[in-house]
Amino acid sequence: MQLHLLGHVHFTRDGRNVVVSSKSAALLTYLVLERQAHHREHLAELLWDTADPLRNLRVELARLKRDGVTTFPERQPMLHFACLTDLDPWTEAAPQVDDAHLLGWLATLRGLPLSGLEDLGTRAYQQWLEGQRWNIIERVEQTLGRVRRRLSAQHHAGAAAQILARADRLGLRLPDEPAPPDPPGPDPPEWRCVWDEQATLGGLLGRSTRPQLVRLYGRRGSGKRSLIRQSLQGSGWVHLDLQATEVRTLFQEVLWQQLEAHLPPRQAPAADHGAGRAPDPDGSLAGLASTLRHSGLNALISVQNAVRGRAWLPDLTGFLLDLPFPLVLLLSESTPAAWEELQDLTGFADPARTHDLHMQPLTTRMALHAWQERYAHEPLTPTEREALYTQAARLIQRSDGWPLHAQALLRQRGTDGLPDGVRTALLSEIAALPRHVRQALARLSLVHAPIAPDLAGELIGPDAHAALTLGVQHGLLVPAAPEERLTVPGLHHRTQDDVRTVQFASEAMRVALAGSLTGMERQALREQLTHVHAPPPAPAAPPARPPQHPHPDLPSLARGGPGRAAPLTLTRPAPAARAAPPPDLPTFRRETRTPNGYRVALDSGHLEVMRYGWYGPPPLLRLQAGPVPDGPWTLTARLDVYRAEPDHLPGSGAHALGIGSGGAVTVYLPAEPVPQSVTQADAPANARRDAPPAALPDGALFGGFVPLGEWFTLHGHGQAGTLELTVRALDVALTVAALRWGDATVLPADA
Repeated sequence: MQLHLLGHVHFTRDGRNVVVSSKSAALLTYLVLERQAHHREHLAELLWDTADPLRNLRVELARLKRDGVTTFPERQPMLHFACLTDLDPWTEAAPQVDDAHLLGWLATLRGLPLSGLEDLGTRAYQQWLEGQRWNIIERVEQTLGRVRRRLSAQHHAGAAAQILARADRLGLRLPDEPAPPDPPGPDPPEWRCVWDEQATLGGLLGRSTRPQLVRLYGRRGSGKRSLIRQSLQGSGWVHLDLQATEVRTLFQEVLWQQLEAHLPPRQAPAADHGAGRAPDPDGSLAGLASTLRHSGLNALISVQNAVRGRAWLPDLTGFLLDLPFPLVLLLSESTPAAWEELQDLTGFADPARTHDLHMQPLTTRMALHAWQERYAHEPLTPTEREALYTQAARLIQRSDGWPLHAQALLRQRGTDGLPDGVRTALLSEIAALPRHVRQALARLSLVHAPIAPDLAGELIGPDAHAALTLGVQHGLLVPAAPEERLTVPGLHHRTQDDVRTVQFASEAMRVALAGSLTGMERQALREQLTHVHAPPPAPAAPPARPPQHPHPDLPSLARGGPGRAAPLTLTRPAPAARAAPPPDLPTFRRETRTPNGYRVALDSGHLEVMRYGWYGPPPLLRLQAGPVPDGPWTLTARLDVYRAEPDHLPGSGAHALGIGSGGAVTVYLPAEPVPQSVTQADAPANARRDAPPAALPDGALFGGFVPLGEWFTLHGHGQAGTLELTVRALDVALTVAALRWGDATVLPADA
């Protein structure tokens, strides 16, 4: 039997279609692509959101048996199914494809991979499906690109054009021009991040002589599995990856089966079912430990959603930590409440052998490193390196450093807005909240100003206080003031207790909630907001932002050609001088996130400020660096993203960068090209440095314009007082690499 996944999902046997139900197709596709056995309970809960999912699974299995499609053992708790797919032979045929066979080879690509399964299963299944689709699309794009490059090099221009035309029809993205031939060996990965946490986890694998407990926290899609996989590379350790279940015997059964897959052949017979296991859970666990010890294997056992096993997890953890040989037990959770419970359940463990890791957000340097690896075989010009940095900064700014969101943006083709997979993942994070609370938060998502308790009461009614309280407890809402202060280099921040207004902690979550309302509901809420004299309400649809899509082929984007943005021309006299890229310092990253959504970090000695802002009036951020004397200053920085304010809320005093002391601040804005309607004769009058924007912060001076997407240097003179950098923007990605005031070096931070 063969699974056809390059288009609408279906099965064939000996060239004839095999008719299966849509749910059976979803089940078999999952098992084929997972390439391992899964427990019936897991499969049932993945595919059916009903009171008795196991009954539904039994019905589908009986139907598959009745129709002669396949037979699963009736008393076997683990289900496994394998068959060929159309992807592997299609990929394997790529090196031999020529003009004569090209059309037949391209005909296999019938549409979007894994089509027809979009409305099946639970949210978890849909998230899995989207991840698989991304992987398949990536593989298809890479294969098409290689064949196109080969045929172009052989001067088969017509064949190369046919490949490009088919890719365009399918919505796939290929380079605008054939790239140089691939280097020997495997292609460089398109996206591979080096996690700071790898050093900690990899160190445990290298030096552990006794069992270690690792508690790992990270939201869904934060890269936990990538971290584990990369930490294991070259270590010689085996990975046993499990999902916690409420039933201990089922969990240990899966643990046994995964261990057996790694046992040397000479030990496999002793581990056969019934030969090496005791019938009771305790005896089975003791047998597993004995088998693991005599195998000589070093194992990392990772347990996802660990608190689901709250009834047996403490006993299993205590037993494994007392074993006399190296072992790492990694327990992970993805929500704050579950993380606290996990710490309580395992609080008895030896602190010296307990290690807490938190998945940190992606950074610009992580994205830059990933893309530099991809283009390591292509020499990049300085302009291309600048473009690469800008795209990395835009990706991290817009995704807020969430790997799942970043991957979705890389896959998103020419459309703006929140990717569907990200929207689904966000709403699944709050699925456990009561329905009326989710509905209340959705109603609040249309308010484009800090939310006061009385306004919440007008929109929600008597449940407003409870909804706001739960929103704050779960980190969805945060108390936020119109102005925030941080110290540099300490990055210390504290919200005052008298702040009574709240706003959404994540703009992506706000957009997802707004999108969960119907158009009629949004219209009714806008009318209600007008009647209660609230600030201007949201637009009719979740806000559309200027396109900031990271382009997957950045060097060609920088070289020019179709789709390239026009080069930036400073048509107004700017105080900024172009600067060379500053060096990085070997320092650890420190990051603070303010309630208003500013990500402020010190990384490699540079000060970074990012924000993917809540769609309302931008708050002011003050970064205070201590007292300075009267004297000259020099600052080197770059600005890669800037949007001042929502279109319907002008005049907020937004600016990309302010610098000053003693209360006197000079602000700078990105360079604005002169409109085409302005003639050359008129240009000087419209390009005076002393032409400030319509609104500036109180008491601020306008310093001029700075370029986007390149390093620049500013010079000035300030009075004695407290040195202060300011930012006020809806969206921003600003990096300050160097700042000297008189004879003192403020940045790099650890210079």
